[in-house]
Amino acid sequence: MRPLTSALLVALLVGWCHTHSQAAEPAAENVPSSVSAVIDAVKAKDPVALEAALGEVKKNKEGKTAVSLLIELLATEDPGVRAMAGKALGEIGAPAVPELIAVTQNKDSEGRVLALGALGRIGPDAKDGVPVLVEALQDESPAVRRTAAGALGKIVPGAEDAAGPLTKALKDKDATVRIRAASSLWKITKQPGPEIPALIELVKTTDKGVQVEAIRTLGEIGPSAKDALPVLEEVRKQGPDRVQRNARNAMCRIRGETPPDEKE
Repeated sequence: MRPLTSALLVALLVGWCHTHSQAAEPAAENVPSSVSAVIDAVKAKDPVALEAALGEVKKNKEGKTAVSLLIELLATEDPGVRAMAGKALGEIGAPAVPELIAVTQNKDSEGRVLALGALGRIGPDAKDGVPVLVEALQDESPAVRRTAAGALGKIVPGAEDAAGPLTKALKDKDATVRIRAASSLWKITKQPGPEIPALIELVKTTDKGVQVEAIRTLGEIGPSAKDALPVLEEVRKQGPDRVQRNARNAMCRIRGETPPDEKE
C-alpha cells in the first residue's frame, strides 16, 4: 500500500471535521414547528401569531421544549421581546414553573419582574412559586414588590401561606404595593380584614392615580368593603370627575348594584 500524500491527508481531515461538526450541532429541524412559531412570534412581537402558535404548542404538549428557549429571550436587550417572552411563559403554564422560579433569583430586576408576573399568570398551577413570591415582597425594587404582591392573589387556591406576609406588605412604603397586597389578601382570605382600612386610607391620598386604584379595588371587594362607603361618598362629591365616577361605581358594587356605566 502506498503511503498517503500530504494533500490526501488534508482532504480526509477536512471531510472528517465537516461531517462531525454537522453531527454535533443541534439541528434547527429538531425543534418542533409549533415551538419555532412561538419563538418567531415573540421575536416579531406579534401577539396574534403568538396566540395561534401557543395553541398548537399546548395541543401537541410541547410546552417543555419551548420553555428553555423562551427563558433565554427574557434576557434579551429588547424590552418588547422580553415582555412577549414573559407572556408566553405564563400561557404555557405548569411546565414553565421550575425555570421561572430559577429566574426570580437573578440579579436582573426586570427579569425577576417578568418571571414573577408569569407565575401569577399561570395561576394555581404555580403554587410551587409562592415561596419566591413571598420572598420578593421584601425586594429592594418597588417594581418587583408590586408584581409579587399582585401575583399572589392570582394563585388561589395555593397562596394561603402568603396571607401573613401580605398583611405586613399593607405597610409598604410604596402605595401601589399596598393596594396590590390588599387586593391579593382579600382574594386569598375572602374575609374583610386589615386590607379594608388600608385601602380607605389610600382613598384619602392626594395622588389621583393611587386614589383611583384604591377605589376600584374596594369596588372589586364588593359588599365586604361597606366600611368604605362614607369616604367614597365624600370623594364622590368633592373629587375630580375621574375620581367621582370611580367612587360612584365602587359604591354601587359595594351595595350590590350595577354601576351606571355598566348598564345597557
